Amino acid sequence: MTVGESIGLRRPAEILDEVIEVVSRRPDYAEEAGVDGARIATIAAEHRLDIT
Repeated sequence: MTVGESIGLRRPAEILDEVIEVVSRRPDYAEEAGVDGARIATIAAEHRLDIT
């Protein structure tokens, strides 16, 4: 949040929420694209969705 505010973003919290929402749906997108389930899980384990 601090970085967003320091560079003049008007809605840093809202933007971060939108990004987290999209990234949290990434496993669905990956499955639709035919990505292997194990690979989906490996990638999902690296996402930091609790940074708010």
